[in-house]
Amino acid sequence: TQNDIGPLGGLLPQSKVALTDIPYFDLAVDRVKSIGAIPLLQLPINLAPADIPVWVAHFKDKGITYWSIGNEPEPTSNIYAWYTGTSATPGGTVVRQFGNTYAEFRDKFVNIALAVKQADPNAIVIGPDFHQFYGTKLSTDPLMSYYPAFIADVGSLTVGDAPLLDVFTLHYYGFNTQQESEKRFNVLQSYIDNVNTKRTRPLRLAVGEINAWTSTNLSINPMLIFPWDFEAGQFLASVFKIAVAKQGAFVAPWSISESSGNKGKTDLSTFNANGTPRSTMVHLSLLAKYRRATMMEGNMTGSDSNSAVYFGMTDGGGSTVMLMNTTTTDRTYSVRLDGRYSDASVNTRLLFTSANLNPVEWVGTLPAKTTLMFAVDGNGKRLAKIEYNKAIANAAWTDTASVPLVSDLTVNGTVTGNSGSVQMSAKLPQGVTRTRADFYVDGQFVGSSTLAPFSVQVDSTALANGAHQLQLAAYDADGNVDRSDPLPFTVANPIDVTAQVATSSTGLVLNRTTQAFNGYITLTNRGSTALAGPLQLQLAELPAGVTLSNASGTHAGQPYVTIAGGLAPGASVTAQLSFADPSHVAVHYVPLVFSGNF
Repeated sequence: TQNDIGPLGGLLPQSKVALTDIPYFDLAVDRVKSIGAIPLLQLPINLAPADIPVWVAHFKDKGITYWSIGNEPEPTSNIYAWYTGTSATPGGTVVRQFGNTYAEFRDKFVNIALAVKQADPNAIVIGPDFHQFYGTKLSTDPLMSYYPAFIADVGSLTVGDAPLLDVFTLHYYGFNTQQESEKRFNVLQSYIDNVNTKRTRPLRLAVGEINAWTSTNLSINPMLIFPWDFEAGQFLASVFKIAVAKQGAFVAPWSISESSGNKGKTDLSTFNANGTPRSTMVHLSLLAKYRRATMMEGNMTGSDSNSAVYFGMTDGGGSTVMLMNTTTTDRTYSVRLDGRYSDASVNTRLLFTSANLNPVEWVGTLPAKTTLMFAVDGNGKRLAKIEYNKAIANAAWTDTASVPLVSDLTVNGTVTGNSGSVQMSAKLPQGVTRTRADFYVDGQFVGSSTLAPFSVQVDSTALANGAHQLQLAAYDADGNVDRSDPLPFTVANPIDVTAQVATSSTGLVLNRTTQAFNGYITLTNRGSTALAGPLQLQLAELPAGVTLSNASGTHAGQPYVTIAGGLAPGASVTAQLSFADPSHVAVHYVPLVFSGNF
């Protein structure tokens, strides 16, 4: 789907049929190009074919390739009389729209399209933008009468070896269930498939305008969903899904602002009067922002398609799933991306076959009148969860800060210390409720925490010295898990180098003021390799009642003194030892030397 094509046209330009009207379109074309989009120019149906080369030459210089012809050519009533070129009542006048019956419109369309293709063989011709897209029973209904007639008559014409019509477009309004919409598009696709057997290049379909219907006629708008309602956006997304599944060329929402964005019978704006986007624009924006290259195969069980509508996209970089609850009842759901259903006991189970077949799973509650969107990367890591609902959409009328709820699901961790008791902590995005965090070092479980801020203490002596990787698994209240990327950290447990060090000590001298017994011990590296600092001199087997007054700390229940720096081969370092010996027992100890930090 090409969301970067901006259609320019509508009913107002229908009267712009003179060569002097060409500048009327220039500003719109320039504005579309200024935002990096590709303009699609809609030509009025009553243009003189002889003038077309001038139009094409002018806009070809502006980069126009896409040409739509005509707009909503049929009337809103007496449609069958318009199609057959007859009057609606005996003795009445022939029914025309913009001066044309169906046959007159068709012939004008063909003549203009021929002129466009002759003026620019690379032009892409689009049309006819029928807007009465209903009926699948009677031959007088639009979908069963002039739709197949136009596709058969015009879709089979060529200019040289090239088809005359490249994209068949329609307008689709109203709110219909996914099932009803699919039925209509399937009928339409059957006409396109039939004519494609006679073409050198396939005819594609597109939805040139889409929004909710403003009519209060229940036969047209059975659920009375209007353009400014939240449900209109869900309708747009469901039709978007159908069009993409049928290789649709594009889907275009209605105007940015009609009637200044105020609620009204004919208001089909995508923005409110205060500038906030309506549900139609929000849903389209979500699909565009999180889109992937191809539509993802999906299947649903446990619920009919009218209760929960889904749409999945995937490519090598990841996958996106939109899940919509169109009903007034909460539903539980599960989603998997590896081509199999979840074992969870829920109302609605969905399976998708993603490009990467990641075994990621989503389980939770899909509230009434709510759209959820999930995004994962190519490794199956959950990136984001977006929630948009009727309450948010309604609030947008007065609250410019009313936007979808976006949950960042990126999980990270921190490691404090590299020896002794190492603290491993979770770094979790705000606004996401977590119930547990599990910690893994090099793939092996080392601890779990159920209390925020979620951290565990790990004895570094259980890990080998050197490089390691921490990974976290954070669980939400529904049991969904988000895993962090590997976080590298280093363990540097002290190494026992006692055998490589010679020690010599002086006698102890009593300091009568402090009552401390002071002496010195000298460490000499008698090995051929340097000892990395710091060095830790640990005193084992001290007599009961004797304490090391100047100890840096204790290790394995024994005091030690830290000596900064290392020792080169043959080098020596002297440290002072100060003992408290209130019982005046003989002071003796066994010196142990370690390289590194406790």
